[in-house]
Amino acid sequence: MAVKLRLILKEGHWSLATKSLVLALFWFWLPFWIFAFFSFLLFFWNYFELASFYWRSFFALLIVSGMALYFPDYRILFLALVFSLFFVLLGLESFLFVNKKEIYRIFNFLLISASLLFFFWAEFFASTGVYLFIILALVNYWLFRDLFFLYEGEKNNKEGRVYAISLTLIMLESIWAIKFLPIGFINQSAISILILIGIQELVLSLEKKREINFFLLLLTVFSAVFLFVLFFSGWSVN
Repeated sequence: MAVKLRLILKEGHWSLATKSLVLALFWFWLPFWIFAFFSFLLFFWNYFELASFYWRSFFALLIVSGMALYFPDYRILFLALVFSLFFVLLGLESFLFVNKKEIYRIFNFLLISASLLFFFWAEFFASTGVYLFIILALVNYWLFRDLFFLYEGEKNNKEGRVYAISLTLIMLESIWAIKFLPIGFINQSAISILILIGIQELVLSLEKKREINFFLLLLTVFSAVFLFVLFFSGWSVN
């Protein structure tokens, strides 16, 4: 029985890896609408009326994949990212991973981090403006919603929406303020990602009941890194 189970899991890995690679190559070579169409068919093949648990994460991934096309110089890097994220998402959908909460948290972190990098990229922001901010809000809401839903389940569905909206507003207000700091998009992204880690820990604390000392430690680390970034970027209040 154990040998048969290992064979099934091994076949599942290769099958999902092949599907993810095909989707990534579609993204790389074909028009975006073709990639979007086939990824939609593949993801929702057995799920009509968007009944899949991870449908919000799927559309967030689709949006970020479209944003990545605006950076042709980094297409090889984004090809690897699209492949990896689709593999993880399809694996979660197929119950391939045992530690699905930890795996999804990594997926959630990478996807939001990528959207933050795009937001702080000056040329991209200048060409998209307020539309990019709306897209970022939607992506953050979907991903925070799924993160909360994964940890809390359907029993707190309404509460999950409130949490997702609140966390999205906190994230957006933070990155909008950071956008005006003259510290470069890499440092801006780094500070925003630190905030993201703090928000994820807040969601995680709902399940693990973190003590106040943990959040004080998190706040201390964030403050130290924030001051470190400001100092080495040469920024001052004068």
